[in-house]
Amino acid sequence: MTNLLSAHWIPAHGRDADLQYFAALNPAVMKTVDADPHRVSQIHAKLGNAPLYLLRDWALSEQKEDMRKTPAQTGVRHAKERVAAARNYNVPANRVLLCGINEPAIWVDNSCTPYTVAFLDELTRQGFKGCAMNLSVGWPANTGADTPPDWRPYEPVLAAIQRGKHYLCLHEYWDHRGPGYNWGWWAGRFTKCPWDVPIIIGECGIDEYVGNPSVSADKRGWHGQVNAEEYEKQVREYIARCSRDNRIKACCLYTTDYSHPWSSFDTEPASRELASIYVEPGAGSIPPTNPPPTNPPPTNPPPTNPPPTTVVTHPCAGFKVTQDFYQNPQNYAQFNMPGHNGTDFATPQGTPVKSMADGVVLYAGVDAAYGNYVRVFHKALAAHSFYAHLRSVNTEAGAKVRTGDVIGDSGNTGNSTGPHLHLEVRLGTAENYTSGTPMPKGRVDPRTFLAMHGVFG
Repeated sequence: MTNLLSAHWIPAHGRDADLQYFAALNPAVMKTVDADPHRVSQIHAKLGNAPLYLLRDWALSEQKEDMRKTPAQTGVRHAKERVAAARNYNVPANRVLLCGINEPAIWVDNSCTPYTVAFLDELTRQGFKGCAMNLSVGWPANTGADTPPDWRPYEPVLAAIQRGKHYLCLHEYWDHRGPGYNWGWWAGRFTKCPWDVPIIIGECGIDEYVGNPSVSADKRGWHGQVNAEEYEKQVREYIARCSRDNRIKACCLYTTDYSHPWSSFDTEPASRELASIYVEPGAGSIPPTNPPPTNPPPTNPPPTNPPPTTVVTHPCAGFKVTQDFYQNPQNYAQFNMPGHNGTDFATPQGTPVKSMADGVVLYAGVDAAYGNYVRVFHKALAAHSFYAHLRSVNTEAGAKVRTGDVIGDSGNTGNSTGPHLHLEVRLGTAENYTSGTPMPKGRVDPRTFLAMHGVFG
């Protein structure tokens, strides 16, 4: 019998010990990232056709701008590319699951719905099965940290899953306090899904970032938070909770082996402890209802959605995004950037720009590239916010600002081709930026950062 606790494998180092761990685990699903056919053949020789082989191509799964521009066409193209690649693996088609876009930014738009429908229907046409959505931590279509999810925008996806007998895929993480903390928002989001479809948890485990966005890369995973025995205990608790819902078919623990910067997640130091966890899929089944029941809360649980440490607001809510984080890499290679380092909003000249949270103004002045701009440090968030290309500045260095205070008005100054607000978020202290973030000098995706504090737009 297979094990609900399943594997997530980034085969970067060719370790024989990893194959032994998988054999001991006997997972229901073997999820691989950028594994060549030889690697999959190795594990298939060990495990045979017992598991499903869930295959992800990292580069293809990150083509989110293609999805936004032409969702249905991109979905069909991705399905064809994944099927063509899968035919090179020594695994029967009925044991293969294929991934498309990874963790779509559902708070930005709903392009993932037509994309996913097209992706799944093309897989169905070609005789393959796929994993839908691959949603990251958070609830779909909610409007804040304490509002209920709304799955109605994704009902066409539900129909496509049912047509082709595909799977819904969710990613769930928790911090050092264990999976029961904030259950239903970080881990346990599947309890809020009303669909009666098979679910694979495509990634799970400790990621301290969900509770502390300022954590360094080397301490994000379990290595920086708990020892092997404690991690085994937490994973065992999570698997036990998941086993109560008979829709859950596998929980892929992130990750065995790694590529930079994911070394702190590597399961290898805890492989002996983790291999001792054995729960059959559906072992503690509770049939789902509509919506499915939530699991019993832990003793003296924290609030379901604990309030953020400080109130956060959007600097210019309601305006269209014209350039997102990581977009247009070809334009930013000259600056040694992998893409756009912030988010641009199409704000007309003179639009009031608000401080996103309480803080201290560390800079208010002029820069050749940013034009008139303001930088605010938010101690409670361990982050700096930058507001660039302003027409005028309404504050000064050293001033204390509150959430929603107007610090300037938008304009077209500096290196700008039209009126807009350029927003950046950089993690760190007042003196230094955090290293190991997606871009230099602590830069992270502003909209993801805002969404983690219940602010969308």
